[in-house]
Amino acid sequence: MIYLMRNPAHPTRERLIDTAVAMLDDRDVEQLNVNEVLEISGISKGSMYHHFTDFDDLINAALVRRFSRGVDADLEQLGDILTSSKSAKQFFAALDHVNEQVQSPKRADTRAERAMMLARARQHDDLREALGAEQARLTSAFADLFTEAQNKGWFAKDVDPEAFAVFIQAFTLGQLINDVMPETMDYDAWRKLIQRVLISLRN
Repeated sequence: MIYLMRNPAHPTRERLIDTAVAMLDDRDVEQLNVNEVLEISGISKGSMYHHFTDFDDLINAALVRRFSRGVDADLEQLGDILTSSKSAKQFFAALDHVNEQVQSPKRADTRAERAMMLARARQHDDLREALGAEQARLTSAFADLFTEAQNKGWFAKDVDPEAFAVFIQAFTLGQLINDVMPETMDYDAWRKLIQRVLISLRN
């Protein structure tokens, strides 16, 4: 079973995106400039304009990649769990382990960055369109995984896969509320609550 992957892109396009993605690790998007990206990537300006309409188009692609890279890793892990689990008990135990990683305080910066990208997309039509297409891919991937779990008899058949896909992403991003409080709620209690909700959807 393979979840819905991003379409492979030209190596030059990928190198430019990867360079911009890496540069955003230690600077704001407004601090990026085309000459530095081209110098670090080793790509010519002409080649960049062959793959992107302009520099903003490249930046949007990098922001979209950053938005989804952690989720893609989670999807891959969930796909492996579905493939390797031999029983519902084993599946839900492994799912709880993934949930613990996803809800961890260590992911607070990633959650904040994703929220900022969503806010930025409301003011930039091109980014909103690109981010919307990427989010549709991620939601479809979660829905496909859930459908497979339903087919194995591990989730109730009357639960809509797409609604579940949105739900599972929403409570993860919703951890932002806890991340900003001066005295955070017990992360373990939050994780256990999510696990109880997921178990309640068992067949």
